[in-house]
Amino acid sequence: MKEQSKNFQMNKKISLRDAFGSTLVNHSNKFPNLIVLDADLAAGTGLNDFRKQYPKKFIQCGIAEQNMASIAGGIASMGKTVIINSFSIFLLRALEQIRLSIAYSNLNVKIIGGHTGIDVGPDGASAQCIEDIACFRSLPNMTVIAPCDSIEMEKALLTILKYKKPVYLRSGRSPIKQIFPNKVGLIHGALSKEKKEKVLKSRGFKFMLRKKDPQINKDHQLKILG
Repeated sequence: MKEQSKNFQMNKKISLRDAFGSTLVNHSNKFPNLIVLDADLAAGTGLNDFRKQYPKKFIQCGIAEQNMASIAGGIASMGKTVIINSFSIFLLRALEQIRLSIAYSNLNVKIIGGHTGIDVGPDGASAQCIEDIACFRSLPNMTVIAPCDSIEMEKALLTILKYKKPVYLRSGRSPIKQIFPNKVGLIHGALSKEKKEKVLKSRGFKFMLRKKDPQINKDHQLKILG
């Protein structure tokens, strides 16, 4: 998917959660079988506008992530494309239901985890989640994707909505600038051909947080690409 995004531009800061929500709003009509489930966190994960504009495609499950995952499996088994949405730390409490009701059955459910890593703002340490990649990568049939900016979030979301298997897509809270050119497709990884003794490896939107830290670069004599 390499067409240019019309919604997100270089040098404009936008969070992954806002990119997720606006992409759903802008492209929902392309996916008539789409159903979105939320665990009472639409305001914190970018889904407020979608909830208001597409109420018939939105189901509020309340603070009941296990039930939400099981409901998603049932709806997907009827041929629908389902999104379930919450903070990543809260999705971990539904890991058993995701494993049994979604992953084992290889169903068309997209799991969107917000507030990933330690980027949770004032929500504090109890909302941080650094275990989600390990947990979801261990599940059968599960694909894990970590976009690094809003353009990649848009491209990733539109791609996985056409993919008929389970996916875990990481979102983020903080506004960040675009990293890759607008016309670039999904990035599986980028390597520097320059000879360097030290390499800083990063993934997802944390790449920009590393890139803008001059102290890290100075202390370790690193050249951050992007």
